[in-house]
Amino acid sequence: MRFPVSFAQLRMWFIDRLAPGEAAYNMPCSFWLDGPLDADALQRAMDTLAARHAILRTSIVAFDGTPEQVVADHGTIPIERVELPAEPTPGERGRQAEAIADDLACRPFDLTAGPPIRAALITAGPDRHLLVLVLHYSIGDGASMRILIDELSACYRAETTGTPPVLPTLWLEYGDYAVWQRDRMRGEALQRQLGYWRGQLLGAPRLLTLPTDRPRPARRSSRGELAAAHLDAATTQRLAAVAHGANATMFMVFLMGFAATLSRYARQHDILIGTQVAGRTHAELEPVLGAMTNIVVLRMRLDGDPSFTELLGRARDTTLDALAHEQLPFEKLVQDLAPDRTLAHTPLIQAQFLYGALKPPDPDLPGITAHGRALPTHTAKLDLTMYADAGDRDGTALTLEYSTDLWDRGWADRFLRRMATLLEHAADAPGTRVSDLPMLTAAERSALPLTPTATLDRGALPAPQRGDVPPAGRVGPRTPAEATVARMLADLLGLTEPIGVHDNFFDLGGHSLTTTRLVACIVSTYGVDLPVHQVFSTPTVAGVAAAVSAHPDFTAGQGPPRHAGLDSLSDKDLDDLLRAAIAQRNRRRTAADDRMSRAPKPAD
Repeated sequence: MRFPVSFAQLRMWFIDRLAPGEAAYNMPCSFWLDGPLDADALQRAMDTLAARHAILRTSIVAFDGTPEQVVADHGTIPIERVELPAEPTPGERGRQAEAIADDLACRPFDLTAGPPIRAALITAGPDRHLLVLVLHYSIGDGASMRILIDELSACYRAETTGTPPVLPTLWLEYGDYAVWQRDRMRGEALQRQLGYWRGQLLGAPRLLTLPTDRPRPARRSSRGELAAAHLDAATTQRLAAVAHGANATMFMVFLMGFAATLSRYARQHDILIGTQVAGRTHAELEPVLGAMTNIVVLRMRLDGDPSFTELLGRARDTTLDALAHEQLPFEKLVQDLAPDRTLAHTPLIQAQFLYGALKPPDPDLPGITAHGRALPTHTAKLDLTMYADAGDRDGTALTLEYSTDLWDRGWADRFLRRMATLLEHAADAPGTRVSDLPMLTAAERSALPLTPTATLDRGALPAPQRGDVPPAGRVGPRTPAEATVARMLADLLGLTEPIGVHDNFFDLGGHSLTTTRLVACIVSTYGVDLPVHQVFSTPTVAGVAAAVSAHPDFTAGQGPPRHAGLDSLSDKDLDDLLRAAIAQRNRRRTAADDRMSRAPKPAD
């Protein structure tokens, strides 16, 4: 069975095409299980979940450059079993098990070759096992991992007690959600959402200009690490009182602390920070596994030298207003605003703030004591992602995911320390102007020299370099390859005016999905599998045609005949294909509408 991809899946699929073989969007966790575990019952429980949730039998496959969900009728999620030798000490076996878990967390998935989920059970001793689960963001999110663990626990309990599992009714499958989401986000509803976000982000900066340890590379990688800091319970309680007094939440307090620290570092008073919303806006979506998380952009304005309390009020208003317009998929926002496309940094946002625990809850298995931990993937999705978790009685855990393309560990540790210091002083004196809140600890201030000993010779800095400037005026195609690529672009973008060889693909209206369709056309025409990132690197007819011509699979003389495609079909054949496509689309919509209408409605 095939379904369209959701917008979240489209984002994951495109990122995978742009940078294949990376693990940035793996979601791993592991659990030490102490007690008499029935490994066979655990496998049967996992297979029950594969039968229950279609998304756990789903691959993402592109057809003519357009990705779709392909759902297998049957499937299993094999739990890889690893037996560690008995010779080492228990401590050494534990370290070996955790090393294996770390390796499993970092292995990339092939989204086309089966559901991107991985499970392993490592035996480290009698009645001691390490369970590893890795889910890719294309088929799940944080809520999905919690559902998976809860239902795995329920199914294991049923297998070991001989009773039916107690599970919530599934009124929908994820494929129905994807169809419903696409039908909902179009026409007037789409334009209303776009209208709000266009106004909200008008004139906003497109790059967060933080100082870095190294120059930003021309093409960012996903290499990253984690740094951690801690706010004590007393400071956390004082911040909670500040939040209560401002009619705000702890999410808003730590968001503001992050924004204020970024502002001081970057010397910017207008900053875009991303955050994630669950996207489960209907009760019937709550038990459904699948990627429903959306990214919402928060525009944090720190101009006017306000106090921390004033800024907290701004953060509250900005957050609530943005959440009232959370339905617009981030992919649609990027496509509409069309910021300058580059491989050097992510579009619109380079920093993200998330509030809550990094690791999911422990499984509840009868006779087993479980203790979990989040697994590092040594990656960074953006330049910076800040996690704040104030759910611990001991205070607040602060975790910073940072790009090692740009920074060393020392910089990340200092950033966290200075954010924590700013928040400590804000907790004591929230009426203080943010510009006056100290960011250096007492020890750091005492180590500062009383007078400056050096000056920066700004004249010695290298002048900013401009990219190659294309020739003025429109230049028509000069080679057969340029002519073919220009025709492809015109067809894909629905353009009637001629395209110049130096016209920018994205300036003409291209976006990520159009890019993959262009690559599919090139494969069909020339047999050349051009990497998606090549279009980003050289987004012009001349650049793409040159890349095609330089490819080892290119043969001069190949061209339009292989791209003829539909030209060989009769009018009747074309009519039949069109009717079949419309009928398939209508069947999907009808099925989704029917399931949504039969689902129980939440109580008023």
